[in-house]
Amino acid sequence: TRTAGDGPAATASASEIRLTQELGLTPDTPGEISVTLQYRVPPAVADLSARLPAGATVTAADGFVPRDGGEYAWTRRTDTPSLTYRLPVNETRDATGPIAGPGDYTFVDAGPWALFQRPQIQAGWSWRGGGRVGLTRAVETVREGIASDGLVYLGAHDVRSRTAHGQTFRLVVPDRATLVESPGRILDSLTAASDQLRVGDRDENVLVIAAPTTAVEWGVRGLQYGDGGMWVRDSEPLDTPENTWIHEYVH
Repeated sequence: TRTAGDGPAATASASEIRLTQELGLTPDTPGEISVTLQYRVPPAVADLSARLPAGATVTAADGFVPRDGGEYAWTRRTDTPSLTYRLPVNETRDATGPIAGPGDYTFVDAGPWALFQRPQIQAGWSWRGGGRVGLTRAVETVREGIASDGLVYLGAHDVRSRTAHGQTFRLVVPDRATLVESPGRILDSLTAASDQLRVGDRDENVLVIAAPTTAVEWGVRGLQYGDGGMWVRDSEPLDTPENTWIHEYVH
C-alpha cells in the first residue's frame, strides 16, 4: 500500500481520485457559505480521508465518518462519497496607509452575495499496486458564481473579457456593484498596464472582481489574492495617482 498527501493537482485519468468542490450561498445565514466535496474514487484506492477547515459545520455526509481533529474517513461503501458543510468566510483587517478603506472587511458573505477566498482542501489517501494514484480538483458554483484558484464570487454578475499581451482579463461586475468607471475603461487601463509595466512573469489569466460597496465597508480599497486574482471596490476611479486597479494588478 502506498500513501500520498494533498499536493499539486494531477492530470485526470482512470486511476485518479476526482474531487469537485461545490460552493454555494446560504442566504438565511449571512457570513457563511455552503461547501460540498464530491469525490469519485477509483478501485485502487485503499483509504481516503478529508480534513475540514477550522470552523466548518458538517450538515451531510455520505460515505464518510468523523474522526478526531476535524478529519473524516471514507467508509468504502460507495465510490462517490461526499461531504457538505457550512463555513464562515468573513475576514477583517485593520489596514492603514493609502490603500486602507473606511471599514475592516477583506472577505465577506453578505447573504445575497459573497466574495471570499476559495476554501483550502486537505486530503490524504493510500492505494494498492504499482504506479501512483493522484488527485484532480475542480471547482463549481451552485447557481451563479465564478472562481479562480484563490478568489470566489457568488451571486448574480456579468463578465467582460479582454485578451492582450498574452493575458486574458476577466472583469466580474456583480449586479450589486455600481461602477464609477465603465468596464471598457477599466479593461483599457489594465491591458495598457500589462504592456507598459513588466514586473516579473505575467499571469496567463487575471480575474478582477468589482467589490460592491453598498452593503459592506471594506478594510482596504483592493486586494490581490492567489495567482491572478484580485478585487477592487466598485467606487475606485482610474484617474488618480493611487489607481487601485493598477496597484492590485502589479501585485
